[in-house]
Amino acid sequence: MKTPISLYIPIHNHPGLLSYVLDSCIDIIDELVFIDGAYEGMTPWFNLIGKDSSKSDEETLNLIESYKDKINIVYHNGIWKNEPDKHLFGFKACKNNIVLTIDTDEPF
Repeated sequence: MKTPISLYIPIHNHPGLLSYVLDSCIDIIDELVFIDGAYEGMTPWFNLIGKDSSKSDEETLNLIESYKDKINIVYHNGIWKNEPDKHLFGFKACKNNIVLTIDTDEPF
């Protein structure tokens, strides 16, 4: 019997890299958990350039959507106080006892 594994990925854009990460791991995991959004300190910069700091761009969101037929996906977005807060939320969102985490620029 296969042990169920969740993969938690903190994201905020990076669609090109995200595709590679997902293709690298899709066969060994049972759940993908995406926690999207920037940190509070970055919000003024995103506002200045007219971007939403609480979620990724449309290209990234469409890429995530394209995997829904292949695996269970959990998605949350927001503006996070800091990296530890975002990660803690992500780990708590995973349903399996075994959780892997990877950033979109760290494919395995």
